[in-house]
Amino acid sequence: MVTLRRADGKRIEVPLAKLSKENQNNVLARRQPKGDPIAALEKTGARVQRNEQGEVVGVRLIQAVPATARRVAHPPRSD
Repeated sequence: MVTLRRADGKRIEVPLAKLSKENQNNVLARRQPKGDPIAALEKTGARVQRNEQGEVVGVRLIQAVPATARRVAHPPRSD
């Protein structure tokens, strides 16, 4: 589905197949990720596990954070 915004600001959803071939290509080109998403994850500290072929088979996003006196005295809220 593609969400289109009309001139009056209203949004409508249309199946991609209903658009012209040119518009379909434009939509698909905009959906392509900019840059390498795995490299972006690694840059933030995520650990990426790959198999022998180099394919990503696992991603660890949460890292252990060492406890500090401040964190122990004022733990983060978990609302």
